[in-house]
Amino acid sequence: MVQHPERMSDSDPTTRLVPKNPGNSRGRATLERLSLAALEVAEREGVEATTVDAICLVAGCSRRTFFHHFPSRDAALLGPAVPSVTPEAVARYLAATIPILAGAIDLVDIPEEMSPLSPRGHRRHALLHSSPRLQAAARERMSPAADTVLAAVTAKLAQEPDLDPDEIRPVARAITAIAAALIQSAYTAGDSDPSETLRRLAPLWPRLN
Repeated sequence: MVQHPERMSDSDPTTRLVPKNPGNSRGRATLERLSLAALEVAEREGVEATTVDAICLVAGCSRRTFFHHFPSRDAALLGPAVPSVTPEAVARYLAATIPILAGAIDLVDIPEEMSPLSPRGHRRHALLHSSPRLQAAARERMSPAADTVLAAVTAKLAQEPDLDPDEIRPVARAITAIAAALIQSAYTAGDSDPSETLRRLAPLWPRLN
């Protein structure tokens, strides 16, 4: 049975939801055109009614070209910008004396295009609000970055002399989950700075446990 390419079942978000590296300026231009076409179609027809064929028609591209750049319709709807964590950021996090949770949040680089404060980010943000399924895809797309943050937080906690080694992994998972929730909450609320949300919570920490 041939699997429909618009409904890929591969659970790996790097395969199903992350755009492919365009490699050159022509490829980047095509990726951009397809991304904008996906946004235009979804705004007009709705997320669930958007198809690869409709995106290709607006972009003036073939299906083959589409799948050369995006692995799925959802990947195109989410756009080419992907949250990332660089090795350099992890190295700074591990070397510096900084708050573990705030530092974990700052590890994640959210591209400007994803910010609800940018024109295109605002449009995509509206799409996400209209589709719980697309929201779930956006969270899934964050999972590779979350895995990297988890590894960094685990290594950071291992530097704490008073922490029971058996507690490192579960505490690291909890911190990473809180960081992810704050990032997601800020993004959903249209705020581009999850660290500000954390600062607002700081006075309440003693009453939260």
